[in-house]
Amino acid sequence: MAYGIEVLNINGGTVFNSTHYVEMGAYTGTVNAGAKFDIPDWCFGLDQRVVVANRIHTRKHTGVSYSNVNEIAIMFQDTSGFTRVYDTPSTINYNNATIVSRGNIQGANGSNYTNAWHVYTMSEDMSGIRTTSGTSTIGQTEFSTYNPSIYVRPTSSSYSGKFWSELRQHATTDSGFDSSDALNTYLTIHDSVSGTNQFEVMVALPANVWGGVSGTKAHTAGTDNYGLQSLSTTGQKHTPNGPSVQFTAFDSRGRPSKIFLTKKVALPTKTVTNVSMGSLVTSSTKRWCRMNGTEFFLVDNSNYPTYGFWHWMYQWNSNNSISLTFNKDVLTSYSTINFTNSLTSDTFFAVANFGLGL
Repeated sequence: MAYGIEVLNINGGTVFNSTHYVEMGAYTGTVNAGAKFDIPDWCFGLDQRVVVANRIHTRKHTGVSYSNVNEIAIMFQDTSGFTRVYDTPSTINYNNATIVSRGNIQGANGSNYTNAWHVYTMSEDMSGIRTTSGTSTIGQTEFSTYNPSIYVRPTSSSYSGKFWSELRQHATTDSGFDSSDALNTYLTIHDSVSGTNQFEVMVALPANVWGGVSGTKAHTAGTDNYGLQSLSTTGQKHTPNGPSVQFTAFDSRGRPSKIFLTKKVALPTKTVTNVSMGSLVTSSTKRWCRMNGTEFFLVDNSNYPTYGFWHWMYQWNSNNSISLTFNKDVLTSYSTINFTNSLTSDTFFAVANFGLGL
């Protein structure tokens, strides 16, 4: 290393290296192939809210029809004459309320929006201010969005086969749909062996956002008996709008990923292709496969209306023999849906372990 910081364990192995990308396991669980594994919104950064600006708007306090106490009418233009539209999770300075949704614009006269307004549905009761004249401060707030890495491994030590994944969102009619979630994201693993094998899932986040996530996290299983914990001084802020507290900057007792093999593969043609990722040292600690690249596909409609979908898949022969294969997954007939290719570029894959030999 020419510069930066490197932390070694007592055997001389690297625990942390500031010159390399770092990510940590954030959320774990198990799922059977073909079932849906729900991934919480905070794994995508939706618990991280950044106030972009505070704007002052006049309230429309007469001539508005409401359907519930959480609604409030706000003039389309702010007090400086600029038109503004707000979405969740923007706030209003009353009852700690956040915007849930907004209705269509009302009161416009052609292209003249001087007297136009929106009815916003808020998270709290707005009846205390919506019938009185005055102004309200709207905190224009946005989410910080992250793209987590998804790692998977078979639960069974004797598993041998191919597997790949899909990352989708629940439809409102799904049994797993949660109206309190913004994304309703779920993972489905497909397995070539029996279709019902159980897999472990690890959702990993970049270390630079680690201090801001909340919820069920794998790093809580760490211990104080070994490892390195780096803390800030008191009175610091992890994010500009966060509390002034001492926080963890780095914690090797958690689940930092350690990448053993990486492979970038070029955009393939629709033929079976096997690709080596390299050799692995024999180990009884089960490895994890980075799944993000397996969800994309090339469409094969040569047997329309039965579609085939060509994916990159992991070929897991054993814990010490893992490679890639480009292969076709034939699904049922679709007579009313047209599919387009989602695999359009080179793709990255990796085999890894996580801290504490997880």
